[in-house]
Amino acid sequence: MNILAIESSTETVSVALLTGDALVEWEGTAEQVRRQGNLLGVADELCRGLEEGVKSLDCIAFGRGPGAFTGLRTACSLSLGLAEALALPVVTVCSLRAVALQVEAVRICVLLDARMSQLYWTLFERDSTGLRQIAPVLCSAPGDIVLPGAGWVLAGSGCVVAGDLVRSKNPGACDATLADCLPRAATLAKEAERECREGRGLDRAQVELSYVRDNVALTIRERLAQKASS
Repeated sequence: MNILAIESSTETVSVALLTGDALVEWEGTAEQVRRQGNLLGVADELCRGLEEGVKSLDCIAFGRGPGAFTGLRTACSLSLGLAEALALPVVTVCSLRAVALQVEAVRICVLLDARMSQLYWTLFERDSTGLRQIAPVLCSAPGDIVLPGAGWVLAGSGCVVAGDLVRSKNPGACDATLADCLPRAATLAKEAERECREGRGLDRAQVELSYVRDNVALTIRERLAQKASS
């Protein structure tokens, strides 16, 4: 099975091609993507080794968010465009799940930087059946995050900006912090392979992005209120 995956929900952008047991991945920055205009050239380059190039693909996968609005729309438009042209199924993966899948732990709290002094976050637990999400994806101030019980591993870019605050608000709950874990296209590709083999690929009309937070910038009144309360 040949799967192309695109992840651009954060400032680190990646595109991966999974062909059987072989996996290749390109990684860059959101700024590079803005300068280049789009990721189609990267996708085409990765697929050149396939017998018929992009026509050899069996599935397209992308990170559905939450994350940077522009990045999410970039990955979505490219994925749906390719899926439309090639009549392929689409698999979308929550960006926080893409982080948790990389962490070898039983209890995982994923924190992604949502800017405006907030974090995207949710909780996962791993058991004999695999990784399952046990809480909704939320966008909260770091001080509002409450971890039930102990044994949690914090993972994701949110650990850089507010990991210490989350730990201090939840004394004794956190065992470790993995700040360098980011959503990766390689992880999406592997997850998409499993989804496709289980018949859970989506039709293009079924695809939805996960924004979580509708407002992307503070109004002047909100900024003044925030400044007055600090």
